[in-house]
Amino acid sequence: MAEETTQQVGPWLVRAVWGAGPFPMELHITTDDAEAAAHGITQTVLREVQLNRLVAFAGHRLKAVEAADAVADAVMALNTHSTGAKGSLSEDYYRALAEAYSACRAVFMRHPVKYLAEETGRNAGTIRNHLTKARKLGYLEGD
Repeated sequence: MAEETTQQVGPWLVRAVWGAGPFPMELHITTDDAEAAAHGITQTVLREVQLNRLVAFAGHRLKAVEAADAVADAVMALNTHSTGAKGSLSEDYYRALAEAYSACRAVFMRHPVKYLAEETGRNAGTIRNHLTKARKLGYLEGD
């Protein structure tokens, strides 16, 4: 699951390893040049590392992590409202379903209906019908 970004600074290769979080887990600075290795990493090399690219990448990762958290929170809220009897669904359920669906769409999830069906223990057709009702109730627009 780890991703890597690399940057060449003179004879030095700077490699950042990213885990699930928004910031790099590791930062490696290496070289195959024996002469550069003999002189060591200088302040000049460190100044040339484009931290702004790393920070921009971290910002994108942070947004992705926040969006994934929003989906998880919305699904949790949906599950708290869908624990009642199968035949009686509250307005809170339809509102939570609309929010969960919108959160899934915000992260460009390929099959949000299938995902929500799996998470709620309902079938996809039922979720589609409930989304239609949520749309009619004004909790969901477009799509």
